[in-house]
Amino acid sequence: MDRISGKTLIIYYNNFNTVMINTDGKIIINGNYIRSILNKSCIFYGSSLNGRLKGSKDLLKCRYKLPIIISESNRLIFFPVNKYFWINFNMIESFEKKENHTIITFKNGYKRSIFVSYRVVNNQMLKCSRLWLEYLERK
Repeated sequence: MDRISGKTLIIYYNNFNTVMINTDGKIIINGNYIRSILNKSCIFYGSSLNGRLKGSKDLLKCRYKLPIIISESNRLIFFPVNKYFWINFNMIESFEKKENHTIITFKNGYKRSIFVSYRVVNNQMLKCSRLWLEYLERK
């Protein structure tokens, strides 16, 4: 099973497969392995998913849709827009509000339309920024 890297843009579950979209292609794994891949990635960089979630909760003083720093040295910060869809914060170039969805443009030019409100994406981006700043202040 794969782990998240700096090339990972998105990881999501589509009711059948876990899909990792990277700058150099797509990896499809039969079944729901979102938490397993997130945990394996956190462990690779020295913690666990539960440890990262607890750290984010303590730093941000919030409980829902917590972003996580998977790797501090690689600035790998991922945030959920829902339980089954996680996005690499540092790979986002911009995001645009549409009528009933949001279009995210990544730094490599890849665009992805997601059926999540602009407000949710914007709030998650702000949480990631706060998380990183809190981390840097404590460093």
